[in-house]
Amino acid sequence: AKLEAERQQKIAASEEALKQFEAGSVQVASKWLVDQTSSVTWFPAAPQSMNASNGASLVQLADRSIRASGKADKGTYTLTFRTPLRKIRGLRLETLPDETIKGGGAGLSPNGNFVITEIEADAAPVAMPNEKQKVAFASAKADFSQASFAPEQLIDGQAKDQQGWAVHPKTGLVHWVTLQTKDPIDVEGGALVTIRIQQFHNAEDHRLGRFRISFAIDEGEIGLGIPEEFAALASLPEEARNAESLKSLLSYLKVSDKQWQDLQSAVATAQQPLPEDTQLVALREQIKALEVLTSDDRKLVQLRTDFEASKQQIAHRRLTLAQDLTWALINSPAFLFNH
Repeated sequence: AKLEAERQQKIAASEEALKQFEAGSVQVASKWLVDQTSSVTWFPAAPQSMNASNGASLVQLADRSIRASGKADKGTYTLTFRTPLRKIRGLRLETLPDETIKGGGAGLSPNGNFVITEIEADAAPVAMPNEKQKVAFASAKADFSQASFAPEQLIDGQAKDQQGWAVHPKTGLVHWVTLQTKDPIDVEGGALVTIRIQQFHNAEDHRLGRFRISFAIDEGEIGLGIPEEFAALASLPEEARNAESLKSLLSYLKVSDKQWQDLQSAVATAQQPLPEDTQLVALREQIKALEVLTSDDRKLVQLRTDFEASKQQIAHRRLTLAQDLTWALINSPAFLFNH
């Protein structure tokens, strides 16, 4: 009873701490926007053409994102962008959750996950589309990565291996990865940039369902930054920031912010039931052992059988005498000789 009372106190204290933190979650989100916002400017791009080698249907939406539907076999999404941007140094891929997808995430799998095994790119002048030059990437950064599926595996040159970038178990949220080029894509008169999103992991249906591509031309290091949706929230005035307007960001931070996660873990730990008393467990095991019936001794079982047979003989003396007489005749030499 004492331990249970202490447990209830811990539950109440941890729940109150979480409640107090969540009461100030709008301020936490605002601070996160300030801390994460970088000076890099991203330009969302609309593809001039796109196709999927696995037969999936690719459709561009109003926000310049692309939705895939239909087939979800292994394959490659190939997208070509015509852009007037000069000295492109960064490429960003946002994976966007979509309620129209069965898993509710950015992937076509039942749990909303995806695995991108490689991202490749090449560039050519608009006037000479066949003069393509391969784009080499220097680094890759992601806001979150599934265990053993780091973003660096997107640029390791292994398009059809079983590595890549994935985001399980945080599948119902926006995620993004940024790639920095080794050399800028700089084509006078505009460039045709072709991006190939390779998806050859063996996991069934683990292909992208909705995503968006953006370019950056800033000099220096291209950091991770924040996705378009959160960048729009950063422009909101302080008086307009509330739980409703920041709903998407708060959902993201609830499973991404370390302090928020620690407080939730503390509540879950406090709510764990108390372990059973060791002496009580030992007594129950002893009772269970004692409830097992001891088997009878074999000699005793034989004696009981013999005793029951003797009782039958005593109860039927005429039959017993007839049996004895029969056995005497059967075993006599004269009987055996004649019969």
